[in-house]
Amino acid sequence: MHPKNIAARAVTLALRDEGYTETPPGSNLTKFGAEFGQNGVPWCGMAVASWWKRAGFEVSRELALEIDYVPQLLALAKQRKHGLCPVGKNRVRRGDAVAFDFPGGERADHVGLFVRWIDKRSGDFESVEGNTSKRGSQSNGGAVERQIRNMNQAAGFVRKRK
Repeated sequence: MHPKNIAARAVTLALRDEGYTETPPGSNLTKFGAEFGQNGVPWCGMAVASWWKRAGFEVSRELALEIDYVPQLLALAKQRKHGLCPVGKNRVRRGDAVAFDFPGGERADHVGLFVRWIDKRSGDFESVEGNTSKRGSQSNGGAVERQIRNMNQAAGFVRKRK
């Protein structure tokens, strides 16, 4: 299957998980952490790794743990390791990872999957993310949610190629 189709399938899988929450609330205990043997820690990157893996990309446990630290995901893409590469705003497509930089955290402190542009001129897009919320913490909120984000929140886009 072509990587573009695998990435699109990852979004479909992520959207099926919409509404999934960590149990108990505030524990960071999830099926994503369990899948990679690293439960009880912030899990947005492990959700992305799981969706990519279940869709058909090669994602080892080691890579999932690296992806879960969002600055490392961006560094790996920049180095073009593990089939990852950076993607510019004008080339982003469904299923690419989007790293976010929210106030108060590290430069890149959250990650999800790009779904679609809502208004490219204004920079608004839809994403699906693990460990976020509609009203609480955006980068440790405990649920899989669709979000409307803006380019001013994005630290970068990453494509998985194999």
